Amino acid sequence: MEQLPLETLMGIGDWLPREDLQNFRLVNKAFAAAAAPLLFRQLVFHSSYASFNRVHNVAVHPVLRKYVKDIVWDANMYESGLNNIALWEHKTHSGYHRMFHLTPYGDVVEYEQMLPDGEKETLKDNMAVMTKQYMTYRQKIAEENNFMEHILGILTTKFVLDRLTNLTTLRIMTGRFERGVGNTIFKPWNEFGCEVPHTPGNEYHARGRTSNCGILPSGPPGHKALICGIRSMGRTLTSLHIDHLMYMSFDHGIFPHDLATHLPNLKFLELHIMTRVLDDENDVVALSPSDFDEYLKQGALKAFIGGLVSLSGICISLHSVIYDDSMDDPQEPSNTHLEDIIPSDLSNLSRLSIREASVDYSHIVGILQSNARTLTEIELQDITLDPNGSWEDVFRMMRTELRLKSLKVSGWMCEQNGSTVMGGGAVWEIDDAGLGEVLEAFVRAEGSSPFIRKARLV
Repeated sequence: MEQLPLETLMGIGDWLPREDLQNFRLVNKAFAAAAAPLLFRQLVFHSSYASFNRVHNVAVHPVLRKYVKDIVWDANMYESGLNNIALWEHKTHSGYHRMFHLTPYGDVVEYEQMLPDGEKETLKDNMAVMTKQYMTYRQKIAEENNFMEHILGILTTKFVLDRLTNLTTLRIMTGRFERGVGNTIFKPWNEFGCEVPHTPGNEYHARGRTSNCGILPSGPPGHKALICGIRSMGRTLTSLHIDHLMYMSFDHGIFPHDLATHLPNLKFLELHIMTRVLDDENDVVALSPSDFDEYLKQGALKAFIGGLVSLSGICISLHSVIYDDSMDDPQEPSNTHLEDIIPSDLSNLSRLSIREASVDYSHIVGILQSNARTLTEIELQDITLDPNGSWEDVFRMMRTELRLKSLKVSGWMCEQNGSTVMGGGAVWEIDDAGLGEVLEAFVRAEGSSPFIRKARLV
């Protein structure tokens, strides 16, 4: 059999109908043996009938379902969001937003009355196209709302996903996307008010229902996807990735007390939490940092993580998002504490990754000491040490009590000492001069102390 390119193989699963799936093994045994592990190792589905039916067709197939290892569950209102963005982009380029014009005399005049005859026809054509797009958008919203409310439930998902007996990884996406265009780019900031450069990994795509794509829909849709997904296939999962959670998810009870019991074999948890969303006037449209901290202090997330009995690796990332590119003066960063997320007595960790968070000195030391025998990998990025203690003490403790194979330090490492980052305190910049490598060598007892010359103070 001729060798097919990988791109061709990976694309077949997107349009392979059910009748072909039923006969898949009979078409060509050699092709089936070579292509099935590539075609069906990872399934992606959205909140729509067509997407879910494709997953169902694979799940009921006696052979193909055995190859599924990874599921990506895009819990956004997928079609609604994309059509909404298309509508907004068309609106901003069609002249519709200038339909009414304020004259120098203070009179409001319809924009159409100010155009020559030829341009009037063009405007009418644009309006017809936009109206058609808007009707499509409204239809998609109705369809997806019906799917979310009546189809995507625990009974339906369990009936389908229970058949994927070799599934090991679940990725739930509720708002993050690789690309953004025009008005739909979200501007990310780190916890210390510094703009994060745009990369494919930190650009956010507005997938909301409002006309200006303003709010990410990570409330009930994301909540339902997480609960249904874990309860349906949690017993075989070894890796869970959630990107991202917002206040609406916590407000709807996203972590019931028994959720961790459905993940007896989970070894790695990656969790991105958006602490707030700011609008173009620098107002918090989702919640204030203090309100979000109150949700965390209720302890549901902390109890969930503490109940994962087989957990050996954890990655926690906190971030704020501003969706206006003209923003020059961000608000004070949120001060979400790691002690409200990870229990200090969590043990048997071999990998620990913390990004953009505030940590209490005694808490982070407690976590490191509880896992001193097992920790081999640590990643720290943009961390504020609050209120007392120093990074020098933390790194010296790592050198004497841990046996690390890998340490990655990047971003801004701050020592608040009771003051805000904006107002003062020591800020250690892990710059391009190789300080990260020097720290790793020091912690692994392979180099001299970098604290004689200190980090660059900014």
